[in-house]
Amino acid sequence: MDIRTCTINADEKPRLVSVHRQSSFTRKAASLKRFSFFASDSPTYSNGQVQINIVDYLSTCSEYITSNDNWKLQSIPSSWKEIMDTNNLNEELIDQQVAIWELIQTEHCFLSQLAVIKNVFIYCLDSLREANLLATKETNYYNIFGNVDELYFSHLCFWKKTLLPSLQKALLHHIPISLTDLVHRFPNCKELFSVHEEYCLSHNTNLQVLDKAMQNPEFKAYIKWCEARPECKRLHLKDFLAKPMQRITKYPLLLKAILKKTDNNDMKGQLIVIMVEMEKVVQSINLAVHHQEELEKVKEMARRITSYNMGDFPRGWDEFLHPYMQLDLTAPMVGIDTIHHRKLLLDGMLRYKDSFSKVDTCVFLFTDLLLITKLLKKGSEQLVIYKPPFRVDQLLLKEGSNPACFNVIYVSELRTPILWFNLRAASPHAASGWMKKIQQAQKQYVILTKKGRLSTSDASATHLSNGSETSLSTFDDDEDIDIVSPPDTPKLDSVPLVQVSHCEDDDDLSDDTEYRHKSHRSYVLTPSCSTSSLIVTTPRSVADVSTQTTDCLRQSKITMV
Repeated sequence: MDIRTCTINADEKPRLVSVHRQSSFTRKAASLKRFSFFASDSPTYSNGQVQINIVDYLSTCSEYITSNDNWKLQSIPSSWKEIMDTNNLNEELIDQQVAIWELIQTEHCFLSQLAVIKNVFIYCLDSLREANLLATKETNYYNIFGNVDELYFSHLCFWKKTLLPSLQKALLHHIPISLTDLVHRFPNCKELFSVHEEYCLSHNTNLQVLDKAMQNPEFKAYIKWCEARPECKRLHLKDFLAKPMQRITKYPLLLKAILKKTDNNDMKGQLIVIMVEMEKVVQSINLAVHHQEELEKVKEMARRITSYNMGDFPRGWDEFLHPYMQLDLTAPMVGIDTIHHRKLLLDGMLRYKDSFSKVDTCVFLFTDLLLITKLLKKGSEQLVIYKPPFRVDQLLLKEGSNPACFNVIYVSELRTPILWFNLRAASPHAASGWMKKIQQAQKQYVILTKKGRLSTSDASATHLSNGSETSLSTFDDDEDIDIVSPPDTPKLDSVPLVQVSHCEDDDDLSDDTEYRHKSHRSYVLTPSCSTSSLIVTTPRSVADVSTQTTDCLRQSKITMV
């Protein structure tokens, strides 16, 4: 098919190959089932009472793969110089055409590789599954390929709508490829290439599924047969599966190369906009992948923890404390926005020492926690939690007399010391590294908790503004609110704070009209001369306070004193 004259429907989805449509293939596959043996020594699969050879069965797919051109891309010139006469071009335009051709040629190559995955590997897998020759009870083999179908469609749209029209125009008129035309056709990068994020996030898992599946002789024979096809050009399946991850990172570099060879300021501005959008897509994918890798580290760490050390508790408390002895390291961090995930910052073997014991421990520093564990038994990878998790912002560090040691003091939320212990590293340098990393974690934790409080405050403000909560401002100005109070008491809206206090008896009231009542539960608002605030007190009878007073108190800020 001549690329100069072929018509392209840009909105047409790629034809998805289905084995149901291959009547000739089905008939040939059925004929193979009549035989009980084959010349090949490749693995066989029992289908009922007939031994089916996987490789000989796959040979029936060759006709479709070889003769069917529907899934193959139209060929393009091997060089941009074949498009036009280069004698009349200046050096700047030649350099620009080289950079543009690099984008077009590499995209064509990448799209062809995606087509091979779809129409060689996945097509043959469909064929084997249709013939019930490759069971997938334990392993879903399709997970190996991720969302390749979406990737293929996305890049096919990019090729047909953006790159191919510009190339066809240049071929038809024997002119340089128009950068203006290319830029004007360039799509929204975020919408078009966001499918790469799902693929990249599942890539490592897909490779694990592939490694497991390769232990199946039938599956291994199927993969080897596909990789031997000329369409694969000596590339292995793992090489093909890595291509989408490599491709998405190349777009900013390809666009930057074109930008360097462009002199027009208007065109430069448009290229910069596209390049920035593309870099944002790549950064977003890298960030998502990094977060997933950190989460997997934490999950792997959590899987190694089997139990909690019960040594500090009385015997027989196991059943009572069991619900509280499960540490979920994947749970959201307290006081931190859920968009941030717990990360493993540092881990290693440290010698733990306190006033009562010395023991070799495995210490893990997370974003918000310092976790001290020990091996379940010698030579085992399983761990038990040796000490309760310590929040990093409640740790005080002090250098030890031994340069390879450092002291840790754990303080309460009231900043009072709770316990002390000493950690010894393998060397002074390692000890210094632990102290610096803990201090960095403390600073980062403070920043994250501040952001968490700000986001919570913003959410609460939005919640209140939407009318989901009632406040004092929701009362009408003309509405009467009866508050039981002594004479000459200042108005409620003139007092910024409500304090709760108690007294034993009405006789204990002081001259400044502060009530201190401890034995009753009804409330009266009274002024406090010393604090310029309202004091909430309790008279003898509950009936002395109206329902409106109680409602008003619920809406007021109450400080316990």
